[in-house]
This record gives sequence, structure tokens and C-alpha cells, in this order.
Amino acid sequence: MEEILVPPDHLYSSYEEAYSSLKAHGIQHGYGFVLKRSKPHNSDTKTRYYYHCDRFRKYQSNAKKLKTSTRSTGCPFKLVIFKVKHNKQWKLEVQDKHHNHSRSVDSGAHNVYRRRTSVQKDVIESMTHAGARPMQILAAIQKEDPNTLVSVTDIRSEREKIREKRVTALEGRPPFSTSESSPLPVTVATSLAVAPPPTWQPPSLEDFLADIESRKSQPVLYHYNDMVSAANFLVETGQEGDPAELVEARNMALATQGLFKSCTPSMAWNYHFGDMEAFYSEKFAQVDAQSVSIEQQDALASRPKRAAAIAAPEAWRSLGLRKRRRFD
Repeated sequence: MEEILVPPDHLYSSYEEAYSSLKAHGIQHGYGFVLKRSKPHNSDTKTRYYYHCDRFRKYQSNAKKLKTSTRSTGCPFKLVIFKVKHNKQWKLEVQDKHHNHSRSVDSGAHNVYRRRTSVQKDVIESMTHAGARPMQILAAIQKEDPNTLVSVTDIRSEREKIREKRVTALEGRPPFSTSESSPLPVTVATSLAVAPPPTWQPPSLEDFLADIESRKSQPVLYHYNDMVSAANFLVETGQEGDPAELVEARNMALATQGLFKSCTPSMAWNYHFGDMEAFYSEKFAQVDAQSVSIEQQDALASRPKRAAAIAAPEAWRSLGLRKRRRFD
């Protein structure tokens, strides 16, 4: 088993610099790490951070017949980043330099390197509200940071959190709970008891079709794959107050290229708000019609005389009256 190199003990000007150095070293040498604890407890200002290898847990299988595998190996590697006393510097110091596993081939297998920054979270949220798909969001993030290890799965996880937050807001639940010992005055507690805002209801098919008709000239989101344009997309198209499902349905109905170029407005409505069976019924009808057209073209191509006989009446009707008399 190849030995994994550990980061050298070193002084840094800040905790952020020490942490960034640790991340760069871990990516280069194939290991990950997790924060085990920090000190002092119950304080927002920390002076010591204890990190362990992300495979530090010990796994005990209860399987009797099947062999199981896990990333947990009980790895003893650990280190601490702490603020030096009577000094503004921070020190990274390895406490146990041993790893009991091989180095990772893919750095993306470690959660610490796929953690989203605040800027990336803002991009995911804004593009999600704009109706962007996960692959489009990932392309925008990679455009700004080509070295990012954020994956589509991570973006889907963030989108799920955004949806849960939206559902909570629509249900009118307060972000904190009150109790009898709450120091809030009675008047404030009464103001929190107002009725929640009405839950958004999807449009009817008739309203959606009329909406799409009025938006025929509106650009579609796939024209806006960079972060700045995606963030401004809702404002530019007047959709800043609309739910993500409605924006996605509009994009699907208005698409003229790509996966949904053959999608009709009724198909888009059924896909997002209506009956999936109706969506697939219309989609399969399109496929069947396309297949019949292709078969007819193949049949005519294999029988040129038959094709000429079918085309002749159409050619005759297209001639003007004076040209027809020449052949009489």
C-alpha cells in the first residue's frame, strides 16, 4: 500500500490560509478530512479546530452471509489548526500522520472538496428559480471555476433544500418556535398568528395556453448559461415572482431546439401540472406520425415510378391555365 504524504507543520497568517493549504494538500495526495470538534465550546470565536481523516470511523458489519464494504476504516490520521498564543498566526500541526488505507483516485469522492461556496449556492438558487436544469447550473459553475469538484448530485441536493425552504415559506411556518417563556410581548405574538399566505395553485390548461401565446417572442433559458444572465433572466422576462415549476413549464413549451423542441404547450402543461399519461400519449402520437412519414418516404424512394405518378397531378395543378392549354 502506497504511503500517503501528510501536510507539513507550518505557520500561517490566518485560519483560512491554513485550511486552504490543507485542502490543496489533500486533493494532491488523495485523502479527505472532516471537522471533529472545535474550541472553545459555546463560543462563536474559535481558536482550535480538530480534523480527522474522513475514514476515521470504525465499521462493524452485522452481515452473516453477504460480504459488505465501506469507506470507514478507523483511520487514525488527525491534525489540529490552532491560533498561536500571544501571536496573530495560526499553526497547522499533525497529531497522527498514519493512514491505514490507500490514497483516493478521485478527489470528488470526498465531501469536503465538493462543498459549495456561498457564491455557488446563490447561483444554484437563482438558476433553479429561473427554471434551469442541474446540468445547466453545473455548466455555469464550471465556467466560473473550472477546477470545481461540485457534481450534478450535489446540485440536486441543494435544489431539494431550496424546494423545502419554499414549501416552508408557502405553508407560513415561522422560522422559530415560541413558548410560554418567550420574552416577546403579547402584541408581537398576536402579530405572528396572522393567516399564512395562500398556497400557489398551478394554472389551468386554458390559462397556460393563453400565457404561452402571449410569450411566443420570449427567449428560452438555454440561451442564458452564464451566471449573470441566468440571475437576470427572471427580471428580464417578468417571471421574478413565479414559482420554478411554472418557469420550467414555459421554457419547455417555448423551446425550439434541444430535447423539448417538439414539445407542445399542452405537453408541457401535462408534464408539470396535469396528467403524465396524456403527456406520453401525445408524445407517442408524435413518434408514430414521424415513423409513418419516414416509412412513406422510404417507400416512394424505393419505387421511383410510383413517386412520379403521385407527384404528376400536383405538378399539373400547379401550372397556370395558359400553360395547360399548350398541352391540350
